[in-house]
Amino acid sequence: MTENKVLLINNQTHDTDLYKHSLISDGYYPVHCESLETANQIIQDQDIQITLLDYNIITNEKRPTVVNFFKFVSEGMVILYNVPENGNQRIAFYELGASRVFDTSWLAEEVYYSIRYLLHSLAPDQTNKPYVSRGRLEEMNLPNLIRTLGRERSNGVLKITSQHNSGKIYFHDGDIDEAQVGFLKGEEAVVQMLYWKKGTFTFSNIDRERTNRITLSNIGLLLLGEKNRIKLLRMLNEIGPGRTVLRLINEGDLHNSDIEIKKQFIELIRRPKTLSSIVENPFYSGYQTAQILTRLKRGGFLVIKKPIEHLVHETLKQKSEQGPAKEKKSAIQFEAKEADQFIHQFNVTEEESIKLILFGTDQQKNSQFMQNLSGEGIQQVKEHPFNMVNMQVASGMEIVLIGVSLGDAELATNTEIFKEAHGFIIWLRDEDIENLDYNAYMINKLAGLYDLPMVMAVSGVED
Repeated sequence: MTENKVLLINNQTHDTDLYKHSLISDGYYPVHCESLETANQIIQDQDIQITLLDYNIITNEKRPTVVNFFKFVSEGMVILYNVPENGNQRIAFYELGASRVFDTSWLAEEVYYSIRYLLHSLAPDQTNKPYVSRGRLEEMNLPNLIRTLGRERSNGVLKITSQHNSGKIYFHDGDIDEAQVGFLKGEEAVVQMLYWKKGTFTFSNIDRERTNRITLSNIGLLLLGEKNRIKLLRMLNEIGPGRTVLRLINEGDLHNSDIEIKKQFIELIRRPKTLSSIVENPFYSGYQTAQILTRLKRGGFLVIKKPIEHLVHETLKQKSEQGPAKEKKSAIQFEAKEADQFIHQFNVTEEESIKLILFGTDQQKNSQFMQNLSGEGIQQVKEHPFNMVNMQVASGMEIVLIGVSLGDAELATNTEIFKEAHGFIIWLRDEDIENLDYNAYMINKLAGLYDLPMVMAVSGVED
């Protein structure tokens, strides 16, 4: 049998134990060492599919050793974690050959659950476990899978991988006998996976004795899942859509409240996270998570930032409801012919506002630039550090300019408003030259994600 080997290079007992346990549970074979020299020898002698490397190991090695290591693993995949929150360092490791780079804002648990897709796609299949089926939840949802495997009186394990988590459901003679997602087991684990609408699945034939750990029938589990799903959606509606970003605040007061929360969950929400990723955490079921978040919100323990596209629409709606304001000319004015060309270029109707995203590295100077350009005051998009202005550039023609910081977090959490935009403006200043590598990386990333017109403005740079 081919072993799916993953090389762990670290010297932190907690991380090592967590990764080993998680890998073994998912059917992988972990190999551990604490130096790059030893790692090079292991890579030469063994068939390693993926390498998980702690940045702290690199800091104790000489540069030639590090470069030599990346040469050894050029045929495989290296995932680096615990890297300082420095854009240029992340780029340097990508250039060396790292496939994924996680900075110190990622917990060990989050790193592992984020690379499960990579583990699943790169590790070779085990030939002695023929697949009965494989596919995507978008094409065949979990309730239908459960009904099908039940009708066929199947024996085996159904493995499901979503964007933020993964789990297993064991079948015996078509009945669900056991299930696990992170720390959740039994009925709770099944209900948790029933929330997942996107992901991949594989079913493998295996022989195992019945455990009777789940007493509900398949139909009973589906009914329970639907009942809890409706309750979950009602509670989540109080918080916001899935792309809403949450962060824990007033943690000291939380310890004096009657809200009991696992330490790992508190660590998870100390940093900004989207609601959809929090709901799929490995510590609580989705229903339990929604209950906790609702109590935290009502107790004033959460900062909640709704998706920018909802707030932009809301800001525009509020402005329109205020009635027509006294029109101010912006610094940019188009002749009728130029306005027609502009409308044609962006393929918009005469009644539609042209939405442009202004990316800059300094949000305060971004706002000043927008105000000077528009000739009117800045509108703050509530619950977000983004500003916007409406510019009347011709009779009946309006440009909505939205100021956004140029960074990884903004690109990751505000995809919908970028999809609705008609074009991008990148504004770089002379101070940005020192961080040019990172800014160039972000610009290239933006260009690769969105097929939209883009212009770059540079100010304050002498020849």
